[in-house]
This record gives sequence, C-alpha cells and structure tokens, in this order.
Amino acid sequence: MSRFCFFKTYVKTSHPVAGGTFGLLDKNCIRVFILLGIVLGGVLYLWLVNSAAHSGFYLTDLESQISVLQEEHKKMEVMQAELQTLDYIKDMSESQAMVQSSTTDYLATPPSSDVAFADNE
Repeated sequence: MSRFCFFKTYVKTSHPVAGGTFGLLDKNCIRVFILLGIVLGGVLYLWLVNSAAHSGFYLTDLESQISVLQEEHKKMEVMQAELQTLDYIKDMSESQAMVQSSTTDYLATPPSSDVAFADNE
C-alpha cells in the first residue's frame, strides 16, 4: 500500500478496517488534506493582506500627487489672473512697439445672401 491516499485501493468491507480507515480515506489522508487546506488558507490570507497593503500605499501616493497638482493649479490661476490684468497687457503692447489703432475699417458684405452657398440650379 501507498503511504498516502492517492493510490490506495478501495476494499469494501462491512466493518472498519484495522488501522482506522473510514471508507476511501484513512487518517493520514485526512491529515494531508487538512494540512493542505491550512497551507492554502495561509497563502490566500497572505496574498489578500499584501494586496490590501499595496492598494493602501498606491492610494497614499495618488493623494500626494493630487495635493501637488492642486497647488500647481492654484499657482497657475494666480499667474493667469496676473497675465490678464489691463496693466500687464498695456506694458506688453508698449514693449512690443504696438500702437493703438485710430480707425476701424470693416469689409462690406455683398447684398445677396448667396455668397456662402453654392447655386443648386
């Protein structure tokens, strides 16, 4: 007979066989299955704890990135407000030698509205 239950042959008897067999499984086979269950349960537990810890570190990293990006956004809003002030625009136009226009000439549009459309006829 084999040491473990994997290759054990089944002999049907009306009473328990000496040595403590219970149907197809003996005591050693039950111990092996219990041990395998405990080992698999421990591995599963370690995997779940590790994945939860990894997710926690990942979320902490994302939160720090969010705070950095929020600070940059605030700085850019302030910079945008400074660049849109009238004083800044006047200073930039003078530094680039721009002059204020005196008159505005608009293009005259033709009286018909067929200018933008093709003639379908």
